[in-house]
This record gives sequence, C-alpha cells and structure tokens, in this order.
Amino acid sequence: MGNLPFYLEREALMDTLGAFGDILELTLPRRGEKYKGFGFVEFSSQEAATAILNAPDGVSFEDRKLVIRLAVGPKPHATLNRETASRGAA
Repeated sequence: MGNLPFYLEREALMDTLGAFGDILELTLPRRGEKYKGFGFVEFSSQEAATAILNAPDGVSFEDRKLVIRLAVGPKPHATLNRETASRGAA
C-alpha cells in the first residue's frame, strides 16, 4: 500500500485496515523516525485481501486515500553470458 503519511500511529492504521479482516502482519519500512510512505499488510484470509482490494470507495487514512495493490515478487533478472554479450557488441 502506498500514500501513507511519514508520521503515523501504527495502531490507528491497524484499526483502519482491520475493518477488512484479521491482520497477520503489518510491515512499515522506516528511515530514521519517519516512515517511508508505503507498507505491506498480510491478512489471515483471501476474503479480507479481496475486500480491501475491491473496496468501492478505496481506503482512507488520516485524510489520505491509500493506494492498495497486490504485492508480487521481483521480476527475474536476465542472465548475461559471453554468448549474449558478444551478440550485442556486433
């Protein structure tokens, strides 16, 4: 999720997100005392995750509309070897 304020009450965010279902984990990266403006929430059920993704009015927190997306793993990097490197140099 994105568009989180840099300073927030973790418990208040848990209450807001918890309206959609039980939360297993909430990860909010920080830089010093400030949050980085994004985070990850894991719900205990697929139904809760689907509910927050499909919330008709979105999710508001501290006068901000949060950006909610499904997290996916990183894309695999292409492997560079001598054969592919020599083709690119021609």
